Amino acid sequence: MANVSDDLVWACVNKHNSFLRKQRGNKTMLSAEPGNARNVHSFKYSGLANSKAISVVPTESGAVLLKKTKSKNKPAKLSTKINLKNARGPARNNKTIEAAISKSYYRRDLLKDTLARHSAVAKAASRKANGVEFSVSGRK
Repeated sequence: MANVSDDLVWACVNKHNSFLRKQRGNKTMLSAEPGNARNVHSFKYSGLANSKAISVVPTESGAVLLKKTKSKNKPAKLSTKINLKNARGPARNNKTIEAAISKSYYRRDLLKDTLARHSAVAKAASRKANGVEFSVSGRK
């Protein structure tokens, strides 16, 4: 897929792919694909169709910022990983994200979405570290 345009890839995966999450009674389609900043099924946020994709993924030590690289023929080097540790604090990690996105001119339109995703991941990690357990309402 080295010489395929982003629009052609989106035309192929738009209606049917394994990451698509449809809900009955709700027209909003969600996506679980890697590289999707908001988990919304659209061309703007797609990690499969865009040659430049960015996302925040939770890990044991905090989170990882994933940036898609240009080496499409080398799966091991398909993404660059930038560690965002919880011990550093969210403000310092936000500066790292801003430097990786806006200062290097890499998908500046996804900056706010990526920062929001990081804050949600960091909040969930801090709650997990404090021992707060969540329960789904209606189930026992």
